[in-house]
Amino acid sequence: MRLIQLFLVSIIVFVCGCSTSSTDADFAIDVDSALESLPEITGETVSIRGYLSYDFEDKNLYASERHARDYDQDHCISIGVANDAIPDLEGSNDQWVTVSGTLTDDFCPPDTICMASCSQVGIFVEALQSARE
Repeated sequence: MRLIQLFLVSIIVFVCGCSTSSTDADFAIDVDSALESLPEITGETVSIRGYLSYDFEDKNLYASERHARDYDQDHCISIGVANDAIPDLEGSNDQWVTVSGTLTDDFCPPDTICMASCSQVGIFVEALQSARE
């Protein structure tokens, strides 16, 4: 009888543990929230959800599809690649995604021309997940 109780308790603990697991996307903030919280999260590893534009001259994460179409620099975070093992960003072009990586407020220094960047705020992407609008 004691063995059956122990077995049932083990199963309950396992099921509860599985139901509370989470992903980076569960804790993601949106682009505008990241920009508003910039002083507190600069240099930190964060997860940000937004609309990804990743083509020749536009490698940025936007607050919305409309902001991407308008190349709205006030609602945009530049995208950088943290390492060679990054998932295919081009394959997620024009989609809602959650990117995780290190946020910086000095992505494109003032005396530098960064053709594909929308702002000095950027994230060096280490992980990518698709997300819903």
